[in-house]
Amino acid sequence: PTRSCRYGGLVFHQLRAFLIYVDGGSASRAFPAGFDNYRKALLQNHQIFLADNGWMNNLTLQKINKFYSQLPLHMKTEGILYEAMFATQTVRDAWLCNGNFAGSLGTSKRGFNVFQTQVGDSREQAFPNDTPNIPPSFDLQMTVTRHEVAHQFDRIIYNRADSRLKDMKTMLTAASQGNDDSWLRSNVGDSYFQGAPQEIIASQVGNQYLASSSSQLRLAATRLTKSDNWTPPTYQTVTEGVPTLTRENKSCASTSKQLGTVYTAQECVDRAMNDSSCSYEIMYSTEYSYSWGCYCCQPFDALSCPSEDALYNDHSLWDVYQYKNTDATPECDGTGLPLSWFLFNVEILTPVGSSITTFFENEVDGEVITVEALITRDGDNNNGIASIDLPFCDKIDFGYDTATGIVNSVSEHASSCTFSCQDDENWSLTTNTGKKYFCSWVANKPQKRCQKVGDNGQRARSVCLQACSMC
Repeated sequence: PTRSCRYGGLVFHQLRAFLIYVDGGSASRAFPAGFDNYRKALLQNHQIFLADNGWMNNLTLQKINKFYSQLPLHMKTEGILYEAMFATQTVRDAWLCNGNFAGSLGTSKRGFNVFQTQVGDSREQAFPNDTPNIPPSFDLQMTVTRHEVAHQFDRIIYNRADSRLKDMKTMLTAASQGNDDSWLRSNVGDSYFQGAPQEIIASQVGNQYLASSSSQLRLAATRLTKSDNWTPPTYQTVTEGVPTLTRENKSCASTSKQLGTVYTAQECVDRAMNDSSCSYEIMYSTEYSYSWGCYCCQPFDALSCPSEDALYNDHSLWDVYQYKNTDATPECDGTGLPLSWFLFNVEILTPVGSSITTFFENEVDGEVITVEALITRDGDNNNGIASIDLPFCDKIDFGYDTATGIVNSVSEHASSCTFSCQDDENWSLTTNTGKKYFCSWVANKPQKRCQKVGDNGQRARSVCLQACSMC
C-alpha cells in the first residue's frame, strides 16, 4: 500500500501533537530527527505544527518558514495563534488513501489547510489587468498559504475591544456593493465578496498585499484618478439593422453571445437583431465565418471607464461592425473605495499604537522582501492614515470625504509607486553623543548593523535594502 494507506503517519502525527502539549509547546521531542529540521523550526520559532505527512520538500519548507518569520508579531498573537498554543497547517490531500481520507488531523484550536503543491510547481496572478506595471504571477503554494493564513486575520478586527476596524470593514463592504471595481480583487468580483465576506481579508490581504503591497497601492490609486486621462470610445450614427464596418482588423475584448455559423455580416446582424442579449456591435470574420461563426460584442457600459484598448484588440482576421445606435454615454467616475480597502489592509498590518507598518514586495521563487514604512494619522478623520512614507516612493498623502470616510484624494505619484531595491536616505541612528549614522554606515558591517533600530523605530534591514543585501 502507499504511504498514506499504511496510517502509520497519522499515528505519528497524533503522537507528535501529544508530545507538543506535554512539553508545553516545545518541538525538541516531537521533531528529534535531523531531516525534520524545517518542520521543527516552524513549531519552535512560529508555533506552526505542519501536518503534511512528510510530503513538502525542503525548498517549500524553507519558503514557508521565511513567510512566517516576516509577519508582524501581532498578526500571530491576535490572529493565527489567538488563544492557542500552536496552529496546525495541514496538507490534507497528502493523507488521502485511494481517494479517501480516514482519521483526524485536528490537533489545536487554530488550523487551516493548503494545497498539495510544491513551491515552483505553478503560479497564479492575483491582480486584475488594470494594475499599472502589473507584477509577474506569484507562486501558487505561497499564494494559497498566504490566503489561508490571512483568513486568521479576521480575528484581529473582531476580537479587539476597539471596534474601529470592524466598523470600517462593514462600511466599506456596504459602500462597495454593486461595483466590481470597488474591490481590489475586481477579478473575483462584488457578488462573491458580498456573499462570502469571510473571503475579503483572505483574498485582498493574502493574495495581493502580502505578495506585492506597492502593486496594490498602484491599482488602488489608479482606480481613484483614472478619469484624469481617460479617452472614451466613439461610435457612429448608423442605419439600424445594417452592418457598418467601424473597426477594421479589430476583435471585441469581451463577447456576450456566439451566434453560430454565418456567411455574411448581414446574416450575423439579422441574428443579432433577433437576440435580446446582443447590444449594438458584432464581431465577424470575412475569411473564417464559416468556421468561427460570429459574435455579439459586450457593450461598453459593462465596464467602468471603457476605452478603445479595453474594448477592442488588434486582430488581422476579425472586424467589428455597428448595427444599432446607442443612447448610452460612456462614463468614467473614479472611486476611492479601492484606496480605502488598501488602507484598511495597512491598518491590519500595523500594530496598535505603532507608526510603523510593513510592505511585502518583489516575490522571487515564493519569497518576498519586507519593507518598513512610516505612517501618520489624521485625527480629524477617525484617526485614519494621513500619509505613508516609503523608502522607495517617498511620502504619499491621503485625503478623506468627511461625510463618508472614503478616500477622495491621493498623491499623484502613488499610481506609479513601484518597489526598487535602494537605501532610505532618511533613515538615521543617533548615538548618545549626538553623532548620526546612515545606511552607508550600516553597509560597512551589515551582519552586525542591519539589526539596529533607527531614530524613527525602523530596523535598518527593512529600509537599508542595498546595504543589507535584502534584494
